[in-house]
Amino acid sequence: MIELIYFSKGENQKKAYHIMQPRRGEPWQIVDGDELIGTMEKLQGLWNLCGVGEIPAGLCTELAELIESQHFNHLPEDIKTHWPGKVLEVVVKNDAEYLVICKPETDLERFVKLFSAYAPHLLKDEWPIVFKLYDAEMNEDLEVTVQGRKF
Repeated sequence: MIELIYFSKGENQKKAYHIMQPRRGEPWQIVDGDELIGTMEKLQGLWNLCGVGEIPAGLCTELAELIESQHFNHLPEDIKTHWPGKVLEVVVKNDAEYLVICKPETDLERFVKLFSAYAPHLLKDEWPIVFKLYDAEMNEDLEVTVQGRKF
C-alpha cells in the first residue's frame, strides 16, 4: 500500500487528506478523517475522479500533482535507463519495495554488486528500500536493501 498525506492550501480551512493506493494499478482512495470521499485514477493520461462524498473544487488536480511528483513514479524508469542492457522491467510493489527483472543475458550475481553500489545515487527517499532482483526466468532472486540518501 502507498499512502500519502495532502495538506490543503485553502486559507479558511487547513485540512489533511489521506490518499491511499492499496495495490499498484488500483484507484487512489481519498479519505477525509475516517470517511472515504472518493477515488481517482489515471487512465490514458487523464485523471478521473469518482466522488462518493463532497469533494472540494480543485482537490483532484492538487492530489494528482502530489501523486505525480512522488519518486516511486520515476524510479523504475531511472533504473531501466541507467542499466538498459541489464534490466528488463521494474515493478513497484509499494514505495519501499521494488522488483527488478533482469534481461536473459544478465549475470544476476554480478549485477547485484553493480546495483548495490550505484542504487543509493538514484534514490530520493530517505527510508530503506528493498529491491528483489530476479533473473529473466524469475527462477533465481537476490534481495538488496538500499538506504536512501538525505538531501
